[in-house]
Amino acid sequence: MSDNKENIPDDFSHLSPKAKEDYLLITSALEGNQAAFENLLKKYKHSLYATILKVVKSKDVAEDIMIETFAKAFSKLNEYNPKYAFSTWLFRIGINKAIDYLRNEKKMPTSSIDEFMNNETETTFSEQLISSTNDPIQDLLKEEKIAFVKLIIEKLNPRYKKIIELFYYQELSCEEIAKELGTSANAIKNDLFKARKILYRIIITLKHDK
Repeated sequence: MSDNKENIPDDFSHLSPKAKEDYLLITSALEGNQAAFENLLKKYKHSLYATILKVVKSKDVAEDIMIETFAKAFSKLNEYNPKYAFSTWLFRIGINKAIDYLRNEKKMPTSSIDEFMNNETETTFSEQLISSTNDPIQDLLKEEKIAFVKLIIEKLNPRYKKIIELFYYQELSCEEIAKELGTSANAIKNDLFKARKILYRIIITLKHDK
């Protein structure tokens, strides 16, 4: 990106070239430019992931928290103070989320997702997922006013992303998805449950920050 200096207020003239580039990207993102969100994500996702991984010690968890961190940061861009480095602000959000995760893990019951799924009947699970009134993910996936929502979903774990697409967009059942991906229906339910947990946390973030 070119350093379009005329778009940077005099108050922020002290910013480094990297910080000025971030400022211009953020300004563009706030105007709804999808590419600006993409550029910010590409610029920091690897270093943010590495930082979170040092805290949670799990690659899968670190990847999930990274996505949630970008969702929260993007939803609060209008609150970002460009007098400070965007990376510092972003990483603080990520570290706080990682610490919250560890705190919550200590309070979580020991029952696994598999046990949860075994207690759910096929009917109740399917009804819960398909119901437009009980499943706000339906609204999230159809939301076009928030420019970064689609980008966030695109950056989910590839398997989660594929299952979300097949279930919500193509409206396939867990059994049909299992046949398509060459696995069991229970495995699909398990992964769908995990993917939905991530998306629900994003929904909560968006609702709290409106």
